[in-house]
Amino acid sequence: MTAIKTGYSALDQAKGGICPGDLWLIAGAAGQGKSLLMLNLVYNAAMQGKNVMVAVNEMLHAQYRTRLYIRHSRNPKFGLAQGIPYEKFRQESGAEKDSLDKILAWVISDMESQEYGKIGIIQAIEPKDVFQIDISPSVIQGLFVDSLQLLGNGPRKEQQGLLLAEAKRWAIIKEIPLITTWQLGHPQFKAACATGVYDLSSLEIPEAQALPDMIVSVLRRDQETEQSELRCQIVKNRDGESGQGFPLFEDFQTFYVGDMAGDRK
Repeated sequence: MTAIKTGYSALDQAKGGICPGDLWLIAGAAGQGKSLLMLNLVYNAAMQGKNVMVAVNEMLHAQYRTRLYIRHSRNPKFGLAQGIPYEKFRQESGAEKDSLDKILAWVISDMESQEYGKIGIIQAIEPKDVFQIDISPSVIQGLFVDSLQLLGNGPRKEQQGLLLAEAKRWAIIKEIPLITTWQLGHPQFKAACATGVYDLSSLEIPEAQALPDMIVSVLRRDQETEQSELRCQIVKNRDGESGQGFPLFEDFQTFYVGDMAGDRK
């Protein structure tokens, strides 16, 4: 199985993509863009023809799929430079709603076509919902979990360490990468706001520092806007250099995250 390209030049140059057996953490404080970045990793994988599975526990699987469709609406083939904003998608009636419904039907049909990889979405409440999935690398090339910390008794630190150990073991045995969001505490967030970066000590749990192959931190620059810069950093890279920072552009209305160069319009 070949690596999954993230779609972000800094990450792909640093590690060559998400490789079989990898454990990745997308780390940051609450509301800083972790889930949004991971949704785009899922989307970018499918655009490469990779079949992936997503386990969600902070929203319904139907809501997650809707966000993927809205993200897909920014594909240039639909002629919508800014895609279909979520607030317009939620409109209940009117001529504009009818027009958007026709475009959205096209978006959905296109995304479900054979041109791209398939995205399976499941609800995950307990660890077994993730680790007992019967899949092989010939069928699924990546497992994304949002969020591993919330499975079972996840908020307890000792339980989180066990979950990470099981996640790494699963990824190696299955030869499938596992990518999960990882929430950092408020003290770590305040320190990162002061310095502009997170460091490895921000991940207080020893397993969170030792087991991942890649840790990418996310810090939103503009806290109150729907379009903003995400300050990202490679906190850990088992196969290369760590510490590199890189900016990404976020448009929350269309659930889009892209490289800054050429993306902020």
